[in-house]
Amino acid sequence: MIASGGFENPIYRVDDRLLHGCVIVGWGETLPVEEFLLADDQISGDELERELCLSCIPQDKQGQVISLTAAAAYLREATLEVRTMLVLRDCAAARSLFEAGIRFERLNLGGIHHVEGSRRLLPYIYLGDRDEVILRDLAAQNVEIYCQDLPGNHRYLLEELLHE
Repeated sequence: MIASGGFENPIYRVDDRLLHGCVIVGWGETLPVEEFLLADDQISGDELERELCLSCIPQDKQGQVISLTAAAAYLREATLEVRTMLVLRDCAAARSLFEAGIRFERLNLGGIHHVEGSRRLLPYIYLGDRDEVILRDLAAQNVEIYCQDLPGNHRYLLEELLHE
């Protein structure tokens, strides 16, 4: 959904570092994002980790750490009156939301780091076979997938990187 002023709301981002400086400052201050929503089953179920993630969010911003199921329910019901960035740990989480009926039009890959068997597409994007299958499936369902670490940096369309 594109909000007034041309801002995509929410921005869906896969970043295995979750909430960190590039997300909070780089995206949050540049756009500016008013709410950070971290959808992650592991962290949402651990009170200490949840509080640590929320402590990264400036006091003038809103933040939530919730499960993928709760995120899907929230996104179905919310009107998102504030600029929101939804952060997901991995491509599988993005697919889970999509399969739960959250039909996002764009997906930002902001940080998927090297694991054994993955291939480097950009200094901050490494894809394994499973990720590539998930992303190709989302792209086949008309999701534009792009790689961009910071809003002022170049935006690479994933389909172009996969064909290089």
